[in-house]
Amino acid sequence: MMPFTLDDGSIIYIGGIVDRIDQLLNGTYRVIDYKTGSDKRIFESLDSLFEVGGEKHEKVPFQTMLYAMAYMKQAGLEHAALVPGVYLLREMTDSSVEFDYRFSMGAELIESFTQPMRDMFMAKLKTVVQDIYREEGKVGVSDNQCSCKYCLFKALCGVE
Repeated sequence: MMPFTLDDGSIIYIGGIVDRIDQLLNGTYRVIDYKTGSDKRIFESLDSLFEVGGEKHEKVPFQTMLYAMAYMKQAGLEHAALVPGVYLLREMTDSSVEFDYRFSMGAELIESFTQPMRDMFMAKLKTVVQDIYREEGKVGVSDNQCSCKYCLFKALCGVE
């Protein structure tokens, strides 16, 4: 669990269970999530991971990066080299697909979750969490309840 201090001093804890962590020979940590569904390793941008509303969310990269950040903080490895990724089991058993665990942001393969990317991810996460927990109410509650069904933040927001 990663403690997350809000601007008002409140502390919440964010985390989950990491499926696999490898330390590679070069010292890089590889944080892997296993998925059996038809998930994708490609996402548009870091901004797209935090979009509220709409029916399509890039939950796998978001979840894996969140878990990686929480693990690295808990282990005292905040500045260690890191590569989050996913093992798509359907892809691993399909001989027509070249297997790769790494995410792609647009056309760019993420070789390393760099410090600037981590900082941007955490800043965007903090903004969303702050908005969800602010006194004035809920963040970005959509008029379309179908979009809430797929929202990554519905557990925090309380929308049913």
